[in-house]
Amino acid sequence: MAKDKDLRFVRTNQMLCNAFIELLSKKKFEDITVNELCEKALIRRATFYTHFLDKYDFFAYFVRQNRDNFIQNWTEPMENKNLREFSIHMFRQVVHYLSAHMAMVQNAFSSNAFSILLDILAEEIRVSFLEELSRSGSADHLQQILPEIAASYYSGGIIQILRYWITAKGQVSEDTLVEQYSALLGTFLA
Repeated sequence: MAKDKDLRFVRTNQMLCNAFIELLSKKKFEDITVNELCEKALIRRATFYTHFLDKYDFFAYFVRQNRDNFIQNWTEPMENKNLREFSIHMFRQVVHYLSAHMAMVQNAFSSNAFSILLDILAEEIRVSFLEELSRSGSADHLQQILPEIAASYYSGGIIQILRYWITAKGQVSEDTLVEQYSALLGTFLA
């Protein structure tokens, strides 16, 4: 049985994700220990280290799990999905998730590890964009751009927009942010 289909693996990681959300909603990332995460998730440290190298590796997994959930929320048939609409959908999902977990976001933002967490998030966005670019075929005007460069440009833009939104603290609504992102994306993925 594939590891990602093993119910014990799925259950363990879901418990870790839930515990992580709860802990990061109360304290900074660097103040969360693997022991504490394991205790909250009711798993052994050995189990954690069977699946993850450290809490940064777990954070990357946490981001990928959320990304996969956002993709599953896509309601358009796969054949109708284009890169621009997919990107807007994913951005909307991310913004909504962050808004719903603002205490967690603020603790991550005030963390000494914030730049590392942003790098991990940017890398996951970059990889997702590359995967979607190869799946859908790129837009005509992106044909001359290396996919890795396009993905890096895209992920950097997303990170900076999210950073702005978090620091703006309510000055820009979710809907306005998504509308602005959509307008900007139109210049990139026309």
